[in-house]
Amino acid sequence: MQHLMWIQTRDFLKDQCKDKNPDDLVFTREDGKPIVPFTVDKNDNIVGGRSDWMGDKFKRLVQRVLGDDDPRRMRELRKTGADFVKQRKVGIEKLYLGHTDASMSGRYTKPAQKELNSVLCFMEKDFGFSDTLQPYHRK
Repeated sequence: MQHLMWIQTRDFLKDQCKDKNPDDLVFTREDGKPIVPFTVDKNDNIVGGRSDWMGDKFKRLVQRVLGDDDPRRMRELRKTGADFVKQRKVGIEKLYLGHTDASMSGRYTKPAQKELNSVLCFMEKDFGFSDTLQPYHRK
């Protein structure tokens, strides 16, 4: 994905990258390992793993703040964002979620990046992160 980011996101990432080398991981587990572990196969190809670390952290936060019986999970954040995006512009939700468009038109056309950026701009304002519509920042 290559969508632009909110000012708050940019500022947060700049802070997280302080004192790190370009090859360092920005976000890691408490033990310094990657959030999602990767391994190398017999042909030296990097293959991804799967980790529930982030979901577990989110679940514990919800339980601590809202109680043990609250059912909210990380996937609800993705679903809420995708629903919001779809309300603004149908068809952009797949791009928002980072899903690949496997259709023929998806293979031969560029993603509707400007539309997603526009929707994200409205999302920033509607969610109260900004009082006015702002342009996104690439760096």
